Amino acid sequence: MTNFVVVGTGVASAPAILEALRDKVTEGDVVSAEWCGTPIPESVETVYGYLVDNGIEFRLFYREDQRVPQSLRDSETCYPTKSRHPLDTMLKECDEVLFLWDEDENEKATPGLIYYVADNIREDVVIRELSNGLAPIVIATEIPDAEPAVAEVEEKEEEDEDDTRFTREELDIMTVAAVKRYGQRVGCQAKTKSGIIEELFGSEPSEPSEPDDDTPTVAGSVEPTYPEWQSSTNDGEEMVILIRNFFSQSKDNADYHMAKALLEVTRVAMLKALSAKG
Repeated sequence: MTNFVVVGTGVASAPAILEALRDKVTEGDVVSAEWCGTPIPESVETVYGYLVDNGIEFRLFYREDQRVPQSLRDSETCYPTKSRHPLDTMLKECDEVLFLWDEDENEKATPGLIYYVADNIREDVVIRELSNGLAPIVIATEIPDAEPAVAEVEEKEEEDEDDTRFTREELDIMTVAAVKRYGQRVGCQAKTKSGIIEELFGSEPSEPSEPDDDTPTVAGSVEPTYPEWQSSTNDGEEMVILIRNFFSQSKDNADYHMAKALLEVTRVAMLKALSAKG
């Protein structure tokens, strides 16, 4: 039995959340969540619905001045629990955190929700982004005895982040929150997922030609989406092309999925490093 804790109110598509929950949470597990009040965000309502519909034991913590709807109270597997400090109570016993990422809760709030969670869980507890395919969220910590090395790594990560670009196909399969963060970083004026993609690539993308099945594809041979990358001469641009070729030649094997997971971890770490103050 695993004790999962759902935290945050971030936006994500219902199919993405349901797929992630099916991968991680099954009958016999226990899920804890904090009542977020009304109106209930659609992403949180999706989580509640999955737990109720699948008979998952569900502890819903609420404060004395809050009222849990009768529809949840009537569920056979939902157990409303009054608590003075719901989040602290949940984090004490959790085995894994499922995080619905929200920009206001994490980047604009002080302290950010993600940092509060990281500071109040055991070291062995994993935080996964429920709104982004269960990608692990890694919080960078300072190491006093290795400041020069940390500074060197942060500088390299920032340099790589400046060069990273995604294709239309990659953005199409990314979550709304991830595309919005990407659009903000590259300076898009649009605020919606479809608007950002259209601003970057236009409304009528051309169909990419598929290589001959018998013709091997060599790394670097795929024509870059962005013309300014055709004369790549530095490591950053070469890495961009390598990543794009990686996604365009995706394989359904363990090495591909491992590399894709590591790239997601790197992306999250770079975003945290760029948004850190000081």
